[in-house]
Amino acid sequence: MDDRRSAPRQLACIPADIEHEESSHDVALIRDISATGARLVTQSQFDVDEMVMLQLYLPSEKLPASGRVVRVETSDPASSEIWRWEIAVEFAVPIDDYAEEIDALCRRQEAQGLLKR
Repeated sequence: MDDRRSAPRQLACIPADIEHEESSHDVALIRDISATGARLVTQSQFDVDEMVMLQLYLPSEKLPASGRVVRVETSDPASSEIWRWEIAVEFAVPIDDYAEEIDALCRRQEAQGLLKR
C-alpha cells in the first residue's frame, strides 16, 4: 500500500460515527489512522471531496474530527457483506493531541491479535 499521508499511519480498529450530507449518522470502522487522516469502512457510499464529521470512539472519550473524503473504493463483496465502502478522509485539523492514546490503543489491539499486518 502506498502511503499518501504526511504523517505515519497505524493499523487500528476504532468505531466511529460519521455524519455527512446524505444522512444524519452512519456507522464506520477505522482501519488505519494518522494525525492527518484515516481509512474507514462504511455501509454508505460517499463522494470524493464530500465533507464529513466523525466521532471516534476512543477509550477515554469521543473525539470529534472533521475532514474531506479524498478517496472512495468499493469493498470486495466476498470479504464483507456489511462494510461495502472504503473511504479515506483527510482531517481538516490534525489530531496530534490524541497521538499517544491512539498509539496505546493500537499497541493493545495488536498484542491481543486483533490487527493483522
